[in-house]
Amino acid sequence: MQLQGLVSTLSVDPPWNLGTGASQATFGIAAFGLVLAVKKIENSWKFYSVLLFSLTPALTLDFIYAGYPKPGHVTGFVVGVLLGLAYLKFKQPGELMAGRLRSS
Repeated sequence: MQLQGLVSTLSVDPPWNLGTGASQATFGIAAFGLVLAVKKIENSWKFYSVLLFSLTPALTLDFIYAGYPKPGHVTGFVVGVLLGLAYLKFKQPGELMAGRLRSS
């Protein structure tokens, strides 16, 4: 079981404590992408659009129905940021450009 799913299920009373992890994983991936955007590694408008489209609906629904971001979403986001920072720290030089067409 993933950490985000565990946090999500512990923060809600039964029978509503079912956590699938899909939205938590989306937050983790979006947070990883946000790290790349903040570090100016990826800065296309399409990339920012995907980040916005990934985070806005879930956060909006969290605030409308719960009044705060769900703990599973926050945990997924924090794990994504930590993994993004760790990736940037331990990556090999030029690794982020692997597979892309480089202009000369």
